Parts: sequence; structure tokens; C-alpha cells
Amino acid sequence: MKDDLFVSNDVMSITVTRKSQLMDKQMPMDILINGYRAGQLKSGETSTFQVPGGQAILQAVLALNKSRPLYLDASGKTSPDLMIESRMSNLMFFIGTAMVLLSTFLLIYTNEMLYMLIAVPPALYNLYLRFLQKDNYLIIKEVKKKASGNASPFQLPIR
Repeated sequence: MKDDLFVSNDVMSITVTRKSQLMDKQMPMDILINGYRAGQLKSGETSTFQVPGGQAILQAVLALNKSRPLYLDASGKTSPDLMIESRMSNLMFFIGTAMVLLSTFLLIYTNEMLYMLIAVPPALYNLYLRFLQKDNYLIIKEVKKKASGNASPFQLPIR
């Protein structure tokens, strides 16, 4: 007789999508499941991982930064669809880049060092996220599944 006391026949399917963002776009993100590297995701890429058992711990790692561990339990549920994104949004990236370019242009044009102060807030925000909040830099969210049906929110009702 085979001893299957600690072996589970359940297989959990986890679908993970990395949000396409400008910050860290060129760096691959490691996906850890139960402490082991399950794969890598590029910006905007989606991958599905098969995990034996009904429970898993998911974590994303990007260079020195990572997410909080997410504890998944698939008992009686459908497989989770997850989205991973960094806390540095595209809007904040554009604003920071614009402020740095503006301060550099003003510094070159006027030779006044005080214009470099324009670049200080985005630089401090980036350093804060990268080094002080490095264990919370990445966020894992559950993606809401769309309701099935033929109705589109952009269609007009037929009379």
C-alpha cells in the first residue's frame, strides 16, 4: 500500500501578469512560489504556473526590490488571476523625468545651481521607494474576471 499521507493530488493553476510600466521595463521580474524560483516575467507578459497542492506562497522579486508574500488557498475556488505592478506609476515616472529635464535645461541655460532643486523631489521619491520601501516596491493584486455576456458597454440598445 502506498503511503500518500503528505501527497496531495490537487494542482493549483496561478496566472500572473506583469503590468507594462516604463519604470524597470527592461529588467526581468522573478516569480517565487513557495520560496523557489518558478519563472521570469518581462514587462507586459503573462504566464501560468502549476502548483501542486491547494496552497501556495507567491512573491515577486525585481533586482533588490520585492513584494510582500501573498498566501493563496485554492480550496473550493477557481484559479487566481494576479497582476504585479511597481509602486512607481507611469504618471509619476513622466513627472519626475520632466522635472529632471527642466532643471537640467535651466541649469545649462542660466548657470544657476539652485535650479537643481527642481529635481530633488522626484529623486527623493524614487530613492524612498527603492531603498526604504524595497520590501513593498512591488504590489500583487487580484484581477477581477469580466462577466461573460454579449453586451458591450459601448453598444447602444436596439429599439
